[in-house]
Amino acid sequence: MTAASVLEPFQFAFFRNGLAVSTIAGPAGTLHVDDGGEGRPPVVFLHAFSGNADHWTAQLAHQRKKRRAVAFDFRGHARSEMPTI
Repeated sequence: MTAASVLEPFQFAFFRNGLAVSTIAGPAGTLHVDDGGEGRPPVVFLHAFSGNADHWTAQLAHQRKKRRAVAFDFRGHARSEMPTI
């Protein structure tokens, strides 16, 4: 597996606060992902019903100073599409 094949599904949509915000295209539609920072252990932020990844903006900025932090919009929420299958 090459780095290019790993990054192929990522389509960087725009930048927010200097960090790439991307969508991942899959068979069930696109999924919005806000991923940034380096270091371990990584942390993943999950939103509640009717929420979105933007709810974690302050926490993401803080955590990314020392580790990788990821937030995404669940299927059918905010910038993620409803499943097509």
